[in-house]
Amino acid sequence: MKAIFKPIVLLFVVLLAISPIIVYCITLRRFGFAESSSDFGIFGDYIGGTIGTIVGAIGIYLVYITYTSQVKFARKQDEAMKRQQFETTFFSLLEQQQIIRSQLKGIIGDETYEGILYLQGLKSQLEDALSELNYIQDEVTEDNKVMLKNRVNGLYIDFFLPNVSNLGHYFRHLYHILKYIDDSQLSDSKKYADLLQSQLSNAELYMIAINGISNYGRKKMLPLMDKYGLLENYNANGDMLTVRLLSIFYKKTKNKYLMHKTGKIIFVGGVHGVGKSTFASMIKSRNSQIDSLSCSNIIKWENSAHKEVENVGETQNKLLRNLPYFIDQDKNYILDGHFCLLTEHGGIERVPIEVFETMSPSMIVVLKEDPNVICQRLNQRDSHNYSLELITEFQEKEIIYAKEVADTLGVPLEECNSTNRKNVILSVLGSF
Repeated sequence: MKAIFKPIVLLFVVLLAISPIIVYCITLRRFGFAESSSDFGIFGDYIGGTIGTIVGAIGIYLVYITYTSQVKFARKQDEAMKRQQFETTFFSLLEQQQIIRSQLKGIIGDETYEGILYLQGLKSQLEDALSELNYIQDEVTEDNKVMLKNRVNGLYIDFFLPNVSNLGHYFRHLYHILKYIDDSQLSDSKKYADLLQSQLSNAELYMIAINGISNYGRKKMLPLMDKYGLLENYNANGDMLTVRLLSIFYKKTKNKYLMHKTGKIIFVGGVHGVGKSTFASMIKSRNSQIDSLSCSNIIKWENSAHKEVENVGETQNKLLRNLPYFIDQDKNYILDGHFCLLTEHGGIERVPIEVFETMSPSMIVVLKEDPNVICQRLNQRDSHNYSLELITEFQEKEIIYAKEVADTLGVPLEECNSTNRKNVILSVLGSF
C-alpha cells in the first residue's frame, strides 16, 4: 500500500500543476492564437509561472519524501536500539535463571540432589501427588474445571510448601522473564519466549504447568504461558491425565507431543452400522498413502457384538493411551469412531471434548444413513436387535455433537450421506 501511495501523490501533484497549461491551450484552440506579439509575451509569462508552480510542487514533494525517509530511518534506529537494550537484559535474565536452577539443592528420599537432577526428583514427587486424580479420570473434563482447579491446587500446595524455599525464587524469576518479554511489545516477541522454552527441561515444564493451574500461578503465570505457548514442547510420555489437564487449562497451547507431529488425522464419525469402514476403504482405494484406523480396534473391545460401554471416560482414556502407538508421524490417517457412545444402561453419552482436542483432527466427517437401513445392518452383522427409535435418537445426537466438536476445534465439517458421498470423498482427499 505504501509503495503505491508515493507514485499516486507525485502523479496528482504533476496533474495539478499542468492543469492551467491544459486549460490555456484549450482556450487558444477554441478562440484562435493571438495576433499581437504582446499577447504571446503574456502567454510566456503564464507558462513561466506554471512551470514555476510545477517546480515548487515537485520540490515540496521531494521535501516530503525526504522527511518520511528520515522518520522511517529514525524509527528503525530507535527500534534497533530498543531491541539491543531488550536483548542485553533478556539474555542476562536467561543466564540468571540458569544460575538459579544450578543452585537448587534438596533431599529426595535419602539422597541429596542438585540442579536438574533435583528438579527431576521433584517432578516424580508431584506426579505421585497428582496420581490421586487417576481415580476420577472420567471427571477430568471441561465441565468439571472448577472442581479440578480446586483439587489440583490442594494437591499442589501439599507438594509446594515443603519446597517453597527452593522453588519460590525459581518460579518468580521465570515469571519476570515472561513478563519482560510481554512488556517489550516487540513484533517477534514469541521467538524470545521460544528461546526461554528451549532452556527448560521436560521436568521443569511439567512443574511449571501444574504451578500455573494452582493458585500460585493461575492469575499471572498461566495467561503468559498460554499466550506464548511455553508448554508446546512438553512431552507427556503417555501420561493422559496431564494431557487432559493441559487441554483444559491451556486452551491456546498446541502441544507438539500430544499426538502426531507432522501426520494428519481426519476423524470420521457416525453411529454403529452407518458405513464408516466402507467410507475409509473408499478413501484408501483412491489414495494408497492414506492409512485407516478404527477407534474400536485401538480400544480393543473384547466383544464387538455389543456396543454398550460401562464407563465412557475410561474407554476414551484407553483410546488416548493407545493411539500414539498406532500413529506413524510421517503418515496421514482416516480415524473412524464415535461422537457419542451407548451406555450399558441404554443411555447415550457424549465422548468428552478433550478427547477430540487431544486427537487434533484437521477435518471432521459425520456419516448419515436411513435409520431403518442401519438397524437391518446391525441385526445382520451383530445378531443384536436395536430399536428404530434408539438408532434414530443416537444418530441425531451424533450429528448435533459432531457440529459442536468441529466448531470448538475450529476445523471443517462434512456431513456425508448417500447423495453427496462422492463430493465428500473428493473434499477429504483434497485436504491431505
